[in-house]
Amino acid sequence: MIKKILLLGFISFIFNSCGLKKELPMEVSESLISIHRIDQYNFNTQLTTPITVDGQKFFISKIPLLSNADMMYATPFQYLNDQWGLDVHLTRTGANRWTQSQVEFRGMTAVMVEGGKFKCFIKIGNGGSGLDYKIAAPLTKEEADKISKNIARNYEAIKELN
Repeated sequence: MIKKILLLGFISFIFNSCGLKKELPMEVSESLISIHRIDQYNFNTQLTTPITVDGQKFFISKIPLLSNADMMYATPFQYLNDQWGLDVHLTRTGANRWTQSQVEFRGMTAVMVEGGKFKCFIKIGNGGSGLDYKIAAPLTKEEADKISKNIARNYEAIKELN
């Protein structure tokens, strides 16, 4: 019950940060994508929220490095034999945020969150320039396809609310 309350609070925080005033459809809110840095000191503060992955507890920033409001669309790309990432087209604001994150947090691990739940770890590094960036997320082809479709749909839904 506490996890559900924290999850709802976390999602609400993201929506309020983005300035959303109306409600998103359920299928959109359950598939929102965001990328968060892991607190390097692993401390619980007002700006972090806990997640547990394989029995290990991490604290991630409540403020995403990128959110679905920054990602206009994505296409899957294969970077290892069985791993797929996302070639993401960002808004100008998203590109500025991601460029800054790549400089400030290069080499650090971040987490991709889908619908408020842990999806995978990613390394922050140089993956492009301008509005297009490659994010090497250890996804299956099916996961990358699904997330890519959701990113485009979710961006349009968020844009309509603003």
